[in-house]
Amino acid sequence: FIFVLLIAPTSSFVSILDVSAERRMYLPFLGMVLVCLEFLRRLNISQMVWAGVAIVTVCSVLTYQRSAVWANPVALWQDAANKSPRKWRPHFQLASALYESNMCRDAAQAFDAASRLQQPAFDLLLDWGLALDCAGNWQEAVVKLQQSAALQPSAHVQSQIGMVYAKHNKFEEALAALAQAERIDPSFEMTYVYRGKVFETTGDKAAAASQYQRALALNPLNPDARDSLARVSR
Repeated sequence: FIFVLLIAPTSSFVSILDVSAERRMYLPFLGMVLVCLEFLRRLNISQMVWAGVAIVTVCSVLTYQRSAVWANPVALWQDAANKSPRKWRPHFQLASALYESNMCRDAAQAFDAASRLQQPAFDLLLDWGLALDCAGNWQEAVVKLQQSAALQPSAHVQSQIGMVYAKHNKFEEALAALAQAERIDPSFEMTYVYRGKVFETTGDKAAAASQYQRALALNPLNPDARDSLARVSR
């Protein structure tokens, strides 16, 4: 009764995204423990000891095997994706873990796989674009970032478009994207950091310093703006 009562809020006729998730068992497991203890209670001391040893041995082996999956985020999400091949969220998380591990080509392929399972949202397209840029395919990266901006316009996405253009010396396009970012949200500090880098690269250090100062006015703790301002000041 305790098991059913505690699992009922997340296991009923109401549809949920995750058919199975271990966190839903944390509280209901108390009821399952009582059920198991009732069977153990009926054993004599000798039987109880051997049953306990067998249970602990099996659980220890299984825990040791499972710990390898938790060794790093890539292994964890790869395991989840393998066990849920038609769910986009594990594949999305796997792609993000690969990108954070600087495995950019694998990350781009994983984002592609996730996009085939469900219509990609703006956040997946944003991360996919950054992975493509990291993998050296910057033209396709811009396309994905622009698709992300079309779904949900933001200064962050526009600044990333500007950043990618600037890295490949497309300064006019970069400044246009950064201008759009400033129009969307004038308080987004990284817009001015990226614009400062464009001016610095093109040799206008005074304009670059002005942009870094604007970023620091918004966030005095921004390390990129602080270091860049010190560099152009020298």
